[in-house]
Amino acid sequence: MLGVSRNTVAEAYDMLIAQDVLQSRPRSGVFVKKLPRGLSYGGYDDTGCCYEPSLSTPARLLMSLGVRRPTWPTAPEARYDFGPLVPPIDELSAARFRSCLNSVLVNDTARMLDYEEPEGYGPLRRWLAAYMKARGVDCSEDNILIVAGYQQGVSLLGRSVLDLGETAFVEDPSSPDSVNALRYCGATVQGIQMGAAGIDISVLGEALRSRQPKVVCVTPMWQNPTGAVMSVDTRRGLLDLAERYGFIIAEDGFTDEFCYSGRLMPPLSAEDKSCRVVYLGSMSRLLFGGLRLGWVVASKALIEVLTLMKQASVLCSSPLLQAALHQFCELGHLDNHIIRTRRLLSNRRNAMVQAMEAYFPGEVAWNVAEGGLSTWITLPSGTDSDRVAAECAKDGAIITPGRLFSVDGRMLSNFRMSYSLCPEGSIREGVKVVGEVLKRIL
Repeated sequence: MLGVSRNTVAEAYDMLIAQDVLQSRPRSGVFVKKLPRGLSYGGYDDTGCCYEPSLSTPARLLMSLGVRRPTWPTAPEARYDFGPLVPPIDELSAARFRSCLNSVLVNDTARMLDYEEPEGYGPLRRWLAAYMKARGVDCSEDNILIVAGYQQGVSLLGRSVLDLGETAFVEDPSSPDSVNALRYCGATVQGIQMGAAGIDISVLGEALRSRQPKVVCVTPMWQNPTGAVMSVDTRRGLLDLAERYGFIIAEDGFTDEFCYSGRLMPPLSAEDKSCRVVYLGSMSRLLFGGLRLGWVVASKALIEVLTLMKQASVLCSSPLLQAALHQFCELGHLDNHIIRTRRLLSNRRNAMVQAMEAYFPGEVAWNVAEGGLSTWITLPSGTDSDRVAAECAKDGAIITPGRLFSVDGRMLSNFRMSYSLCPEGSIREGVKVVGEVLKRIL
């Protein structure tokens, strides 16, 4: 009568029994299960919620700051999305990764569905060690810890070395991910001014005379959001200060590989002789945003500590995803993916530059890096980028106001535009919309 397979009916019955909706009675049949008289299902009534007195100090701080990702209009209102700083989805790479997932699951089902060592899948750690060696970092698999992206890496480092209220320095402006992760650990976060050559060493040196941070977070290549590249002199100065004052440098690998011209620079950790630098890489930023796999490179002693901290919170990372990623990399798919993505992003960056030159008012300046995923725009002093963002959103263009990147809510005259997710034609149309808003406001 229903036109469905008998197996489908049997499976539906099994599901309803598992959900405690039906009850099977031996030699009698299957019956709808009734709730005992007077019993009802409970629920959440936020009107009487009294959890607030139980919140920890870090939780209270994050709540008071309103630290959340901004909410933007959804399609079709957001026609031009220059907000997210994520890699574009490459259909060929997605198909190849799906094939790798199927392969490892079929060939080693039991292991792929079991727990994995907290340090991470051994073959993937060995591949990453070789990858980092090729970039100038002397390390082995014992120096590698697999984590759930950059965010978890920073959180583990912060919880391992920072006690409540202790100080961490970050670049200002900086990625909200770094700031939020450190505040989550209960740290006091202080911003250090950025310059064209990276973090301002003179400002950092002055700040070190009054406060002693345990961690300083930097992004040497294509800094988010400014796009700055740390100069050789700045690198040496930062390493010297770390040695003198005894702090750890957390190096955000971010999108090192997305270099559109010239030779790829080695990581800061390649120049580290005193184990002061902790490198944090992320396949979520290099390959797929939803992959949520990254890696930490540090001394063996620190990796042991970070592994214990990880094990206390998540036990292990997914062996299935790690094994699939390892096969993807071993087959050379990652190298091919990077080559195609570089070409795509370079074209989109050029399209954005040409559009800004055509449609932005003359008093607006911008920094366009030779890599990364975005541009950093500077407005005339006194212009409110929050207002610009709100007006752009009304016209269907999404930008990210500078306030979200500042430790203390400054950068009001800046905003970021990411070109990673927009086709070239949409970039030109969207930049024109932003340009018209800027002309109205200015």
